[in-house]
Amino acid sequence: MNIEMRHILRWGVPGWLFIAANLITLIYYKPTLLNNFLKESLGIAFLTTAILLWSGIVVGYLFYQVYFGVREILREVNKYKDPAGYTSKEGYVWHLYILEVKDEEDRKYITGRHAYYLTVIHGFGSLLSIWAVTMIIDLIVLLTQGYNNFILYKFFIESFFATFAFLSYTHYHFDLNNFRVSLLNESKLLKTDIFKDTKNK
Repeated sequence: MNIEMRHILRWGVPGWLFIAANLITLIYYKPTLLNNFLKESLGIAFLTTAILLWSGIVVGYLFYQVYFGVREILREVNKYKDPAGYTSKEGYVWHLYILEVKDEEDRKYITGRHAYYLTVIHGFGSLLSIWAVTMIIDLIVLLTQGYNNFILYKFFIESFFATFAFLSYTHYHFDLNNFRVSLLNESKLLKTDIFKDTKNK
């Protein structure tokens, strides 16, 4: 899989889920939209589908930026420390450790594994953000359009997916922390003033 396809899937999946979840709500209240779409010519239907697919990638990318933005704001404003116990200063120590690894194959494995954890963590973080926003939209719909069993059931289904995303996000954070700590425990960097300084700050 090339890098372009990886990015399309990384951004597309959250965006497509967000669009699909909210299209369901829109079609529920405006069923004529689906009827009109099905009556359109094959060319119009194909063009509309292509636009939705492209929009999903853009929306997913924007959610990624929102996720990273909120994450950094929580770090700075609330002195937030993520479940991995990872701060920017400790990140510096981690990079020093990578430079210490002399064997190229070992370094390749370590950096690859680390990158995998980060990709999965950020993926679940992005999914958590789209489910949170979708649930907020459902609540707004319930408040403005009145009580509706369908939207309420949809909200509970989305809350299940949001909970799964949150638990997975936390789980992989924990695994990443164990991975980093187990490697740093073998490194002399843990005994340096640099590392102690990151803990104190």
